[in-house]
Parts: sequence; C-alpha cells; structure tokens
Amino acid sequence: MNIDYDHGAQFGERYEDVYDQDGGAVYSDCCGVYMMWDPQSEDYICTQCGRHYSRKEFLDEYVEAYGPECYGCRTNFPECVICHKGYQQMLDEREARL
Repeated sequence: MNIDYDHGAQFGERYEDVYDQDGGAVYSDCCGVYMMWDPQSEDYICTQCGRHYSRKEFLDEYVEAYGPECYGCRTNFPECVICHKGYQQMLDEREARL
C-alpha cells in the first residue's frame, strides 16, 4: 500500500487526520493513500489526487457500523464515537445480538 505522508503534509493545519473504528489510518480507494478531513467543507479528502468524499460516501465505504444520525453529523469520524446518537446506538445493538 502506498502511504504518502509528505504529500498529506501539504494540506497544512486546516486538515485533520482520519482514523477507522480500530484507530488505524484510512486509505482512499482511488489512490490507496492516507485520507484527511476538511472541517470547513466537511469532506474527506484523498491526499494524492484531492478527490473529495462526502460524509455519506465515507461512512458507506469505510465504516462498519453507524446509526441513522451519522449522515448529518458535523464531526470528524471517529471523534463522534462518544455521540449518544447513531453510532453508539448501532454498536450497542450489534453487541446485544452477539
């Protein structure tokens, strides 16, 4: 997997790191490089080609469990895991089934 941290550094302080539910880095499906989150546009961005992923696209592609409230959330994933809506509810329901 191609990890291009130097290219991501050009995005500067405006952008935030993105992690999956296990705390690992998230890599874009278009270029296979580290993704970042833009809090101004609320999009996830491939640091190689600059492709923007909407929150819905990001959740559908990279997150295993999330609730109905997650699409409208304005917080970078997974900082939102402490949310009392959506995500935590989905995890609780999944654990109850196990």
